[in-house]
Amino acid sequence: MRTTLSKLTATLIALASLGLAACGGGGGSAPAAPPPAQTVGAEGFWSGTTSNNFGIRGAVLENGEYWFMYYANGVLYGVVQGTGTANNGSFTSTNGRDFYFDGTVTPGTVSASYRERNSLQGTATPQGGGTPITFTAAYDASYETPATAAAVSGTWRGQLATGETYTINVAANGAFTGAGASGCTFGGSIAPRASGKAVYDLTVTFNGGVCALGTQTLRGIAAVAGSGASQVLYAAALDATRSSGFVAISIR
Repeated sequence: MRTTLSKLTATLIALASLGLAACGGGGGSAPAAPPPAQTVGAEGFWSGTTSNNFGIRGAVLENGEYWFMYYANGVLYGVVQGTGTANNGSFTSTNGRDFYFDGTVTPGTVSASYRERNSLQGTATPQGGGTPITFTAAYDASYETPATAAAVSGTWRGQLATGETYTINVAANGAFTGAGASGCTFGGSIAPRASGKAVYDLTVTFNGGVCALGTQTLRGIAAVAGSGASQVLYAAALDATRSSGFVAISIR
């Protein structure tokens, strides 16, 4: 199952959006606890390309946590998430997970070099003998603009690749509720991250019934790009074991 990023009838199609359809699957045992919070030289928004012809967009947070979407020809294929350690221009991670949107979850490692607020390049290596993938990315200075509650409040809409639409309503205090055409309902909170950068902390709880993720609570991050009617809300979150989750791309 794949996701197109093009506009369709004033919505943006999103794959596995907010648990109406979930990505996930076997990924082995639960990962080790991430390293303690730290100041990470690789911190920021990054965009670039991979050796297997995907585009990448994502973030490395102040504590070393990273979330990267990868896509090709306007189609979103997956998300890579994990936690790494930065040291004198080197960034390494041993607990990366690649969430591909056929439900496959592949653990792996990341070894990269960076120039602070400039460039990031390295290799992602799947466990079990998969082909290593190299990548290169450039820094996106929009990361420096602090997230605000006002920027994310209001109504957001999207459409699944299956054609099902959903709506999310975010209050001024960051609390939100949402529903899909299937009848899946959910709620949670989205709040500016304490780092003071352009990132939101996200918590989503599903209300059971037809929701693919039952009554699970997922946690992740979100970011808003653009302004006015052209705003786009990017969001991704995982369950506590990092075995299933969602990614959503919504517009006003």
